[in-house]
Amino acid sequence: DIDIYRALPQYPADAVILSPVQADQFTAEQLQILTGSTRPVVLCRPTLPVLNIKCVGADFVETGLSAFSYLYSRGHRKIGILLSEHRAYTATTLIDTMRHCAKLLGGEISVLDVNVQYGMDSRVMTRNYLEKNFPDGNFRDLTALFVYTYEAAFVVKDFLEEKGVSIPDDISLMSYGFCSIPGRGQDITSITAPLSRQSAAAVELISRQFAGEFDSPGQITISPEIIECHSVATLFQDQHKEYAV
Repeated sequence: DIDIYRALPQYPADAVILSPVQADQFTAEQLQILTGSTRPVVLCRPTLPVLNIKCVGADFVETGLSAFSYLYSRGHRKIGILLSEHRAYTATTLIDTMRHCAKLLGGEISVLDVNVQYGMDSRVMTRNYLEKNFPDGNFRDLTALFVYTYEAAFVVKDFLEEKGVSIPDDISLMSYGFCSIPGRGQDITSITAPLSRQSAAAVELISRQFAGEFDSPGQITISPEIIECHSVATLFQDQHKEYAV
């Protein structure tokens, strides 16, 4: 495979926007190329605390807070997190944040790790995990399931419907991220940093660089938004609407 980072110095463009696949495993060489680039290079990924790295992306602490508060304010106290991707910095941050919220407010978080590694098809792995561990679609005492990726959430939805489990009457379903899937409607509540805002921020960051504003912030955090699609039931309405910062 071609290492896109090594190709950057010769890449025929005034600016580059990258969405890294392995966003949490930069090598020392890749970081050196990114920080030493003579043209603006913006990463669309969670913000990375490295000097001179230009980033636009979500804050996963804020995402975890917002996701938990949304479910908690609707009466959900036993929440499962289905980790349908590799256990990287972003996933760990979100999970740890939701666990901390549960500890403070009296909820309970159960992590269901599909054990997906780089290069694996998360959809196939998720389906196999569900068939093995929850063959009848019964997640026992969980009232809500938060799926780490939108694609895997559809796998969960299809699986539950095949088992005769109703969403959200029997269990609520929510996911992180959102993307358009051919032939599928938008019917799973999700939390995401909207792509339109990320792209606008990336262009803004590049424009600042071209204007010589090198002292302006090089990392822009996009606050998450919740897209409601009636897949989360309200068990009871908590007196506080939100708990996020």
